[in-house]
Amino acid sequence: MRVSAASKVVKVLVIELSEDVNSQSFNNESMPLHLTSQDGHVKIAQFLVEHGTARVAQDISRMTPLHLASSSGHLDRARFLVEHGADAAPQNSFRETPLHLASSSSHLGLAWFLVEHGADAVPQNSSGETPLHLSSSSGHLDRARFFVEHGAETAAENNVGETPLHLVSSGGHLDLAWFLVEHGADVAARNKDESTPLHESGHLDLAWLLVEHGANAQNSFEETPLHLASSNGHLDLGSIGASIIYEI
Repeated sequence: MRVSAASKVVKVLVIELSEDVNSQSFNNESMPLHLTSQDGHVKIAQFLVEHGTARVAQDISRMTPLHLASSSGHLDRARFLVEHGADAAPQNSFRETPLHLASSSSHLGLAWFLVEHGADAVPQNSSGETPLHLSSSSGHLDRARFFVEHGAETAAENNVGETPLHLVSSGGHLDLAWFLVEHGADVAARNKDESTPLHESGHLDLAWLLVEHGANAQNSFEETPLHLASSNGHLDLGSIGASIIYEI
């Protein structure tokens, strides 16, 4: 259904049939504003707000309309909601803020907007992940740079002890790894298994970057990078692992 047609249907339901704009009878106890925020219909959202809908309502997972607009990367919807009273930093049941959800989207402007309107750049969700963890995992250098410039710690650990550099190494994002190392990321940081970012890496250039900055050692299973490179079939990485053992 096109936006114009959908808008007419909503107006008929609300004005002529007196449907409740705050009804939470939809899936997951969502309100109409939740649905239009996710799908991106600003005109419908504006109509709902003008007719008394709550801007900060939460669904069964404590998701607000702003969470849904942010997860979909809709800057215009997010701006509309905040300008009409929505809190820029609510937490859902997983302690995720809209900024967490925007961190994995492809729109840096949305992250800028949320921070400019009061969102904290360093909160941790229920898994201990910050927006920097999420942007690092997705390989988004521009977003990672933005979060570091706004106070994010490159040494922050999630619930299993992983730093953003662990996630970058696992994903093979070389440019982002360089950025984190240049901004203080510890190449020797260990997660709960005592694995360093080098243990997580399956990419030759990135592994050499870590080695050149001092990475080595075993994890809690007494595995060196050579063990992991050998078991995963990474021939080139095996040479790095062997050189580390020789140096030790």
